[in-house]
Amino acid sequence: MKTKALSQYGKTYFLFKGYTLFNIKVLPLSSQTNFLSFKNTTMSKFIISLMGLVTLFSSCFGQSNFKTVDVETFEKCIADKGVQTVDVRTADEYSEGHIDVKGVVNIDFKQADFMQQAEQRLDKSRTVAVYCRSGRRSADAANLLSKAGYKVVDLKGGIIEWQEKGRKITDR
Repeated sequence: MKTKALSQYGKTYFLFKGYTLFNIKVLPLSSQTNFLSFKNTTMSKFIISLMGLVTLFSSCFGQSNFKTVDVETFEKCIADKGVQTVDVRTADEYSEGHIDVKGVVNIDFKQADFMQQAEQRLDKSRTVAVYCRSGRRSADAANLLSKAGYKVVDLKGGIIEWQEKGRKITDR
């Protein structure tokens, strides 16, 4: 299983088991330098296909359609009467204290029916502001909600950051 190099008319072909892996043509740019260019061969097709797959996967999994914002921005956002505020912590966590905003809804992200509950209780035409304890669950919830067509704003750092910035919570 050796690779064999053949030169013919200024081109070099590298062969492996009878297949052309790549074809390199030496192009002079100056008397001092040479430039290697890949011809339309099996290897270059493979490289182009691989780059396409990387681009596809990065566009599918590398981006999210929600905004993660700081406490000040989140506070302004939830002050808007058109925004739906959702606490995605457990019912026990919610009862210990939550952000005091009119109409806040508790939908536990850890429950299997999270998306079903969200679709029943939330309006897709209105922005959804989500938060949790530290920001991890709300980011995951925001990702799911945004994939389902909701416009979502996520509180960076969760209710912990909210309280550290001097904002109050309520247990009512």
